[in-house]
Amino acid sequence: AGLRAVGIGHERRFEGALEALALPPGHKSRVLRRLGAALALGGAGVDPRLVPSGRLALLLGPPGTGKTSLCRAAAQRLAVSFCEVFFIS
Repeated sequence: AGLRAVGIGHERRFEGALEALALPPGHKSRVLRRLGAALALGGAGVDPRLVPSGRLALLLGPPGTGKTSLCRAAAQRLAVSFCEVFFIS
């Protein structure tokens, strides 16, 4: 048992992917706003012990519900790298 990480850089092939996702109204902008704030705090060198920025998100749901697609699309929009982590039993 263990974890396996697969790194995926910022890829142009995901351009426009965020717009293609079907999410309830306001969800896309809320996700981008929260991720952007976390990135800004981390980039500014804010000590996460003093100001927790929530730079970790755990998405749960059955296969095929768009968890990975949302992450890839948000990473592309924010121009950051994306890394998938899998639990291997």
